[in-house]
Amino acid sequence: NYFNMNQLPIPDNGIYFNTFYNEKKYYGLRDFFYASSYKSYLPCGYTDDVVSYNSIRSVILNGARVIHLDLFHSGISQYLEDSKVIVGNIVDGKLTYFKEKKDQKPIEHKHYLIFEDCLKIVYDLAWAKINTPFFIYLNMEFLPDQNFENKMFNIIRKILAQKFLDKYYGFQRVNIGNIPIGKA
Repeated sequence: NYFNMNQLPIPDNGIYFNTFYNEKKYYGLRDFFYASSYKSYLPCGYTDDVVSYNSIRSVILNGARVIHLDLFHSGISQYLEDSKVIVGNIVDGKLTYFKEKKDQKPIEHKHYLIFEDCLKIVYDLAWAKINTPFFIYLNMEFLPDQNFENKMFNIIRKILAQKFLDKYYGFQRVNIGNIPIGKA
């Protein structure tokens, strides 16, 4: 496998001991580094690329604790009842997708992913191996609209409500960096 051949070995088989860690010291979210992924739904590049559920799976299974998703609406308008929240690639502020070249035979590709299905992948995999904080960066590429934002929120709540921080940490009561790592 080309990917595995060109990887440096993991020092000490991934076992890490921090000599500065003190069990009696208070540690917040700000005291840690988090593996993250930009445009987690793109498997190959950042422009004119296919979108893939497998890319999100791979990113999470390889240890990312922060993923990035660009959200759009399906159909001609976000104001229509049947409009769905989707994940897609943006180039120059527009939803784009892989375009076949003239001399290339047609390939099956996805223009977008269903947001709800992306969150189901997160729910199934993000806490399967480890119970540490997981962040989702949502870039909303649609006009402000309370109904569509509520639709998006209801999807998030339906799938991930069990994984939210306690409501005590909401409403700007606590700086997110000060949240104790044990509570996150």
